Amino acid sequence: MNILVLSAHSDDAILGVGATMAKYVAEGHRVLVVICSAGESSPAWARNKKELVKTRINEAIAADHVLGVTDTIFLGQKDTKLTSRRDYLSKKVAYLFERYKPQKVFVHHANDLHPDHRAVFLACKRALEKTRLETEVYGFEVNSWFTPFVRENQIMIDVSAYHHKKMEALKHFPSQQYLIYILKPFLYVKSLYYGLVYGFKYAEQFYTYTTPN
Repeated sequence: MNILVLSAHSDDAILGVGATMAKYVAEGHRVLVVICSAGESSPAWARNKKELVKTRINEAIAADHVLGVTDTIFLGQKDTKLTSRRDYLSKKVAYLFERYKPQKVFVHHANDLHPDHRAVFLACKRALEKTRLETEVYGFEVNSWFTPFVRENQIMIDVSAYHHKKMEALKHFPSQQYLIYILKPFLYVKSLYYGLVYGFKYAEQFYTYTTPN
């Protein structure tokens, strides 16, 4: 089974889907991670943005390897500019859908208020409308003040055996450690809470969407 994860920035996929990706790889599935922008606007004080792009690309590849993911695709768009590149992104995503025909797609959830995250979701939606791909679509959260609290169409995936791999993968983003240091306790508590509610040790939460007919 091919599983495609669409993320706006280099660390988003790990934050939102990391343990689930590790689980699917361990089960023998092929996981492809598509990163639209390296996220070079963070940290804001970095002066050499070209070097930061290279750094964040290398960090993403190293983090994906911890999970067993060897297919990482970079679309090379500028951070904070994805809204203006939505048409381009939808065409690229449609091409990837037609090439890999993923049975599952993970993307930023529809209610995410971060402009780049929202642009990636809308590009995915347009690509699905264009290709009429028959697939399962799941929205994931990236924890930030841009993420509203929503409850509809939730599913939980048991990641008890893979949570530690997600935490290990996050260590491979040294350029983002100031932010990840803040997020890690929240990620841990959230995964533990979702697991307890559904009878697991750890779980990741997603939102299900209906694809166009």
